[in-house]
Amino acid sequence: MVKMTFEAKTLKIGNSIGVLIPKEVVEGDKIVVGERIELAIVSRRRKSAIERTFAIAKGAKGFFRLDHLDREL
Repeated sequence: MVKMTFEAKTLKIGNSIGVLIPKEVVEGDKIVVGERIELAIVSRRRKSAIERTFAIAKGAKGFFRLDHLDREL
């Protein structure tokens, strides 16, 4: 499973809220209409709290731990 992140704006659809998936993501992941997908939701408020909690600087690159090579990402 490939994990991909992108930002999207919510929109009202009847009594529900929908999210448009960008064309690049749809094509890149070969998503088709009617397919069931899994979404992980992190609101801007939550993301900001997480960044403050762990003191993650904007633009900072992630790191790779060599001692965890046996673990699944």
